[in-house]
Amino acid sequence: MWVDLCVRLDVLGVVLVTCFFVSVETTPRRPRDAGARPKLDPTMGKHSRGQSTRGSVSDTDTADAARAAANDDEVALRALLQRVSPDARWDFQVRLQIDGQHAATPLAKLPLLLIAIQSGATDCVALLLESRADPSVKVENPGMSTTAFDSCFAFPRATRRPWNLDAAHLIIEARVDPNKFGRAPDGCTELMMACQEGEYANARFLLDHKADANLGKTNGSTALFKAAQNGHLEICRLLVHARANVDAPFCSGCTPLGAACVAGHEAIARLLLSVGANARVVASDGLTPSDMARTNGHRGVVSLLAAPLVDTPQGQPLLLPGTRVTVCGLQAKPELNGASATILEFDRTSGRYATAFRDSGNMLGLKPVNVVPNEANTTTNSAITASSPVRPQEVWSLLTAVWSRMTAGSTPPAREGNAQDGHAAHNAVQWVCNLVRRGDFDLAHAFPTPLNQQKGAGMTMPLLAFSAAMMRKRNPSGPEAAANLVAQPGLVRALLESKANVNARTESGATALHVACSSGLAEHIRVLLEHGADVNATDGHGAPGLMLLMQSSRIVTDEWRLECLGLLAGSKQLEIDQKDDADYTSFLAAVEWGRGAEVLHALLAHGADVNAQTAHPGFTALAAASAGNTVVAPSIVKLLLDAKADATTPFTLPTMPHAPKQTPREWAAEQRRNDVVDIFDAHCGFNLVAHR
Repeated sequence: MWVDLCVRLDVLGVVLVTCFFVSVETTPRRPRDAGARPKLDPTMGKHSRGQSTRGSVSDTDTADAARAAANDDEVALRALLQRVSPDARWDFQVRLQIDGQHAATPLAKLPLLLIAIQSGATDCVALLLESRADPSVKVENPGMSTTAFDSCFAFPRATRRPWNLDAAHLIIEARVDPNKFGRAPDGCTELMMACQEGEYANARFLLDHKADANLGKTNGSTALFKAAQNGHLEICRLLVHARANVDAPFCSGCTPLGAACVAGHEAIARLLLSVGANARVVASDGLTPSDMARTNGHRGVVSLLAAPLVDTPQGQPLLLPGTRVTVCGLQAKPELNGASATILEFDRTSGRYATAFRDSGNMLGLKPVNVVPNEANTTTNSAITASSPVRPQEVWSLLTAVWSRMTAGSTPPAREGNAQDGHAAHNAVQWVCNLVRRGDFDLAHAFPTPLNQQKGAGMTMPLLAFSAAMMRKRNPSGPEAAANLVAQPGLVRALLESKANVNARTESGATALHVACSSGLAEHIRVLLEHGADVNATDGHGAPGLMLLMQSSRIVTDEWRLECLGLLAGSKQLEIDQKDDADYTSFLAAVEWGRGAEVLHALLAHGADVNAQTAHPGFTALAAASAGNTVVAPSIVKLLLDAKADATTPFTLPTMPHAPKQTPREWAAEQRRNDVVDIFDAHCGFNLVAHR
């Protein structure tokens, strides 16, 4: 009888066909006849805000701008904004494919800003706001309306699209009030919706962007009431730390404590009692919270409410939420002594402090005698949720969702407790940077490695190594190809500025530099080297970053490889001929893995030894090119000979250790690689004879 549902689909303009969407295509519609005379948008006057005064604007220009905004093509959009107003509108819809069947949002004439937000095109959102697009723009359709702020939260929630927290930050920074925009006629706010649905990341984000924790619906329901009613403990903790009124009554007189008791959420009832909730309040039907729990058969809650409360720690000052402490004197778990933790609240039902450990984020109730406040307890963190420390699991859930979007396509938005918090590959990274900079958890914490990286990295990896592999799609609707991927160095930089160990290793021994080299991410490499990454560090197989750069098959363009090579060599400390456990140099590996002539020339220019041998005597780069397992272009053989590679030393192939030794030319002749033999003959002028 205390149920109050927040329904916000009226502001979306979205047709919901199903809750799960497999793939998404965003398509602005082009004019039917691109060569026809341009037509003005019927919703805008000639000199309205939506009509450009920068010169003649064609429908084609506007359509191209909409397409650029939908595809996060910042370069194209910037050029088009010389002719097109940043508030121009175009027919737009999100097309959804579900199990082979098609669905779509209703076709609507949307401003470029809303097109960019709904497409997850954060770079274009920033560009449009920089170009003075109206951040408070509102689109009215029959029976529905939507704003830029709605498009960051309500639209993704209804369509199971990724949350766009970075775009939301830009919109709020442009002076859009999160307490005004996105509010339904009944008073429901985006914060209330996030708390009702268990969207922990969204709740923290909105609170830290000054969303009012006590703003509620006309029926008295508040964000805390919704979170307590639906069992979202951690969100309740966020709200009470943000000074939410724990006794705010619903229209029936039921408080958040009563809502928790009705549903049997004992942990939430304990939290609310600990922060002073009134357990004796009487609702309009004459029931107290204890009566409500008893009526619904929740005996544990009834017992909790009947227990005496401890107002303050005996003989000690009360430590406030957010206080950093050191654990001491534990006998049952002595391994925790000396660990750093943060006070969440004083549990008045047990007389213990609820604490979160800095290294792991795990929570534990500790007696007051087992916590000692740290001497330096001042903080410059002005976030409203500063008293609720950011825990490793929170950041990891955001980043693994980023990774899952990059590697497995669309995922539905997550609820509290779900590790797959559905964010597009670049829609929450800046927010994660803000969370990392708070310093609430140990950056050396080992996280579970994503499945597709476990083969090379092991089962766990530090956050820095994970962030060094993060990329995003330059064009979200484009192919999953290297040419469409760009690095995201912001998080790497934020971690290093927060004193993360630049040379921390994964379980397999790889550092963040190894990870970045394996993916050819020059911007990551640059940031890591600026912060003192060991350019010659080797992984668990003895391979330095340069070796991985030469071997990686994930880098499909030599342009990327050359840029990364230039950065590594520019460090002045690179040992160009460093060998791995198999005695391969990076140059020899580059030849054997079929790298192009430009890469080989660059390695030689940086001092690579063209005649370096492996553990098999005589097996050099020329040997690998002439008779190795990888078929190398004859032009590479010529390149090596021009670089004065030794063509006279006989050798055996590593795969044929008992075969007679032969020169590179003789091996090429035996394998019938006549084009390579011709290169030798033309270069040397005569047939080389093996010295057996």
